[in-house]
Amino acid sequence: MKQLTYKCNLTKEKRPEWLRRIISALHTLMAQRMTGDDADFASIHSDLGQLIYQMHLAGILKSKITVESVTDGGETALFIKRSGRILISIYFK
Repeated sequence: MKQLTYKCNLTKEKRPEWLRRIISALHTLMAQRMTGDDADFASIHSDLGQLIYQMHLAGILKSKITVESVTDGGETALFIKRSGRILISIYFK
């Protein structure tokens, strides 16, 4: 069993509301049992994509935010980016 982990590149004081909501969703996901396989990454990607879409509709989020899946050396990670800049890295360890 692997543990879902994330790293945010902004300090807590500088995180906007939408980013705090994404981190809150990650904490909820961290409580679930996951194995770290491709299906888990697809599920997390989908959940975060839906949350970002809902925040756009609600007017909470105005910038373009993307969730990208990257595999390097057999390790997969998800990156949440704003304007091409990585704000959160999500991975299993």
